[in-house]
Amino acid sequence: NSTANVNGSTQASLRGQTTVAATSLTVSASDMSTAAPVTVTGSGGGIAVSVAASGTTLARRTEASIPSNARITLPVGSLTVQVQSASIANTSSESDGGGIVSVNMVNLTATINSITRATVAAGAAINVSSGTIQITANAQSLAKATTKSISGGGVNVQISNPRASATSTTEALMLGDVTGLDGVGAGAQSLLVQATGNDQSFAGADTT
Repeated sequence: NSTANVNGSTQASLRGQTTVAATSLTVSASDMSTAAPVTVTGSGGGIAVSVAASGTTLARRTEASIPSNARITLPVGSLTVQVQSASIANTSSESDGGGIVSVNMVNLTATINSITRATVAAGAAINVSSGTIQITANAQSLAKATTKSISGGGVNVQISNPRASATSTTEALMLGDVTGLDGVGAGAQSLLVQATGNDQSFAGADTT
């Protein structure tokens, strides 16, 4: 049996009261995580029974944020809050049955349940003269569970149960206030709030 779990978080945050004279300000967080357990089983003899279980769970949190009560002033610049993540959970197994009566059972799971979030929180104040504001989140997730069974005996029973699921959350949130300098006027020339998620899952069994 084999198990691989990946948890934890990657975070970037800008707090307090900040005045930036540069032409741009970026708050960025990125994460790439992979979990890939492999199980190999074999059986031989007159009556052989092998049972294997393998699983992986990837539950990461990746966030870039400007929290409540923060006040960001950009007299000439633009603001970008961006986050990106890539998660791969790949569980695989190979079983070889070679007895006169051979029974192989393999249970596999691959699960991704991660959070990727870019946020300007409620209560945050963004003061810009005419710059652009971009809040973007981009996430890709692949959950894969595959089994391969090779039979070589007289009577072979191969039982494979691969299961894969990707149920991640990708969010871009603009909940704060955007105004001109000193809180007067519209301020930003343009505002982009964009979230893009690409979740894929695959489960398969190959018996030969």
